[in-house]
Amino acid sequence: MKMSKMKKLASLLLALAMCLSLSVTAFAASTITINNDTDKYTYVAYQIFSGTYDSTSGDLIGLDWGSAFDDDTYGTIKSAMLSAYNVSNVAELAAGLAADSTDSNYIDAEEFAAYLADLTLKSAGTFNYDSTNTNYTLSGLTDGYYLVVNTAVPSSGTDTAYSNYILRVVGENVTVSPKSDVPQLDKKVSDVDASIGDTVTYTLTASLPSKYADYDTYKLIFHDTLSSGLTYNNNVTVTVYDSEAGYTGKTDTGTAVASGYSASYDDTNKSTTGTTITVTITDTNKLYDSNGDAIDVTANSIIVVTFTAKLNENAVIGGDGNPNTVYLEYSNNPNWDGNGTEETGNTPNDTVITWTYELDVTKVDGTDNTTTLSGAEFKLYRYQSDGTTKEYVQVDSTSNKVTGWTTTEADGSTLTSNSSGLFSVTGLDVGTYYLTETKAPTGYNLLDSDIELVIAATYNSESGTWISDDAYKIATLTVTVGSTTTDGDTSKGTVDVTVENNSGSSLPSTGGMGTTMIYVIGTIVALALAILLITKKRMERE
Repeated sequence: MKMSKMKKLASLLLALAMCLSLSVTAFAASTITINNDTDKYTYVAYQIFSGTYDSTSGDLIGLDWGSAFDDDTYGTIKSAMLSAYNVSNVAELAAGLAADSTDSNYIDAEEFAAYLADLTLKSAGTFNYDSTNTNYTLSGLTDGYYLVVNTAVPSSGTDTAYSNYILRVVGENVTVSPKSDVPQLDKKVSDVDASIGDTVTYTLTASLPSKYADYDTYKLIFHDTLSSGLTYNNNVTVTVYDSEAGYTGKTDTGTAVASGYSASYDDTNKSTTGTTITVTITDTNKLYDSNGDAIDVTANSIIVVTFTAKLNENAVIGGDGNPNTVYLEYSNNPNWDGNGTEETGNTPNDTVITWTYELDVTKVDGTDNTTTLSGAEFKLYRYQSDGTTKEYVQVDSTSNKVTGWTTTEADGSTLTSNSSGLFSVTGLDVGTYYLTETKAPTGYNLLDSDIELVIAATYNSESGTWISDDAYKIATLTVTVGSTTTDGDTSKGTVDVTVENNSGSSLPSTGGMGTTMIYVIGTIVALALAILLITKKRMERE
């Protein structure tokens, strides 16, 4: 195995040296068992130190180089190692590694690891996978201290990291359960629902592994894919927070990253497969603020990537919605020395979804509720966040999809019922809307008030750290008019509203000069007739 910049090994060797005086039992050939139910790993053992168990002292005595160095080619290197640290044998080397940093015999584990870099060590054996017991085993091991390394991990899309173990084998079987120490990824969207044309904010949050300090360099790459219904606004920002509590509790304002990362995107196939966004941090230890000062990144830090996208005309209505999926690529081998291709792992996908809906309105005769009426004209509006300013919908005349909103009523689209009495508005957020009838069908009265309608939805979601692609689904979709609530079609994302019109004379409902003139003329005519009738009767008496 190629051992490169074995910083991880160094820390484990230090732990090894500190354990040399612990009590052990009788020596014999032993087995190391690694509990792991995934058969895609490759574990290899290397004997770093060998020794003989002393039952009186409880120590391993006669410490010497292990079989990992059992080759004549290591002679010069081993001598150089001992000379460099001014020791005469392995026991003194181990004691120096175990010494406190203030001790004159102290040997820095990091420097010791540098000597091991680029060495091809002799393997003590490769573990076999037991599918029945779901574990890996290696038997026939003699007393000593072993470095166990997983030299291969499952392929991309899995939550994995390389892990090394120093295990003491002295006649007893040893069992370990490896634990991957990997970053965590969380994704949030500002709006689960939106209208076509609305801007949606996405936040990607990465926490670092607890063993972050074991890495000389640490890479993070955010791979994000927007579906075709979302248009990327090309506005990535990166911020570093001191801790998760400081970020979630908003007690930490965070430090904006000015340099040390790159952001790119590919929307070549935006209308079909969507847009891919890549945010690359080559080394999290080399992030800088606007003053050019290095940002202090630790295992407690939270790195947050934020960007926005607009829901566009390709948005899926209801159904599966408009997903945005991300996974995090991360350094997963602390032994990497900066040369060659860096070994990385991937987190599982994390997906958030934005939904939008269609409003279908049918115009009918108010008497029988079945006769549909064509030619009715409406304006649809909603209130802005101030609660007083109206904004009227604008739609494409062919597709009926929302293209925008305007505060000028005349610029709002006129929605006209067709021969089936229907008109639609496609691409609406949940919320409250109002319909104003501006023209009634021929022979029918205008509605004397606006219609308020409320579109509402709820969603099913999956709990847990990782969110699968199908985690969110529409649970309920309704539209409410007055006191009546009607279920919508969750698969199609449609809600239906029926509007009635009554036939009769189209007279102004609030009075006015037209009505007043009718009343005046009628009164005059009535008086004239009365006068003529009285005059006629007087003449008859005479």
